[in-house]
Amino acid sequence: MAIDLFLMKAGRLIRKVIDETDIPPETTLKVLETLIYIAVNDGCSQVELRKALNLTQATMSRFVALLGQAGIKHQGKRGVALGLVQKTIDPEDQRRTLISLTPKGHEFFMEFRG
Repeated sequence: MAIDLFLMKAGRLIRKVIDETDIPPETTLKVLETLIYIAVNDGCSQVELRKALNLTQATMSRFVALLGQAGIKHQGKRGVALGLVQKTIDPEDQRRTLISLTPKGHEFFMEFRG
């Protein structure tokens, strides 16, 4: 049952990304994979995320912006911002940026853990 709910919510998330951005539909699964990686590796660095998912710097930045609170532009207008992840500076190494789930992102995933 939990997997059905997850797939339903994931489908809605993918549909929102497709409808409100210029990201091609086939790319949205990679966005979802990025979100899942961040959820499992909360507090990962941008470099770790990029390497683990084999993303270019530009693609990783765009996905994090979409999943975060900055949003991405679509046809010159501010686009969708899902508010599920946030970026913070690593307190131990201020050159590193860490990515973690927001409270909304944690809530999104807690529903699936039962």
